[in-house]
Amino acid sequence: MIIRGPFPEEVSQYKPLAYAMDLPDAEVEANTQSPLSRITALSSSMLRETPGQLSNYPMGELGQLPEQTGLFFDGGAVSVINRFRGDLSGFAWLDHVSSAWATGSPRVPGCW
Repeated sequence: MIIRGPFPEEVSQYKPLAYAMDLPDAEVEANTQSPLSRITALSSSMLRETPGQLSNYPMGELGQLPEQTGLFFDGGAVSVINRFRGDLSGFAWLDHVSSAWATGSPRVPGCW
């Protein structure tokens, strides 16, 4: 059986995109679809995603996490794009995620 036509416009209320759309300043920046999936780019000041557990991050010293745009695939799985403003110091938080332990990051206490 072959199904043709666009994806439905409505996203299930149980998918992560539906919850993210309820954030106060959520804004859809782009919406595109292909035969394989539907991708929605959503921005919000409250949207933050980190790869792994973020522990012992000194937000007072290093500042907040950078602004992020979430890419939602079929309204479900989310990946983020971090906004880059030309200064790598805004990404110091990456030294505090759990995957940094595997690389022996010098800024993670207890590594090397």
